Amino acid sequence: MGAWIAKDKLIVGVTDEALLKKKSNASILESLDARMASVRAFCELFKPSIAYEIVPINDIYGPTGWDANIQALVLSFETREGAAAGECRTSFSSCNHVPREVCIDP
Repeated sequence: MGAWIAKDKLIVGVTDEALLKKKSNASILESLDARMASVRAFCELFKPSIAYEIVPINDIYGPTGWDANIQALVLSFETREGAAAGECRTSFSSCNHVPREVCIDP
């Protein structure tokens, strides 16, 4: 969804192992490096015309905690609460509301 709507650049956060410790079936996931490489490969195949920044997410804020230029978020149902908290993080010091596209997991 993010690659579909992005015009120039897409930042994709991939959950780090530290945040997966309490998740069921975390032990069967590929390593962080392998997952990040797979995400990059898919995105570049899908839409090679934009720049991709694939980053690990090691806190609930993800890239919204350090990048004030984020213009939209694509979220899963599970991550929407963390995204709401990110709006009031340092990069959003005025608590600006970032437009969101919510993707509900089936």
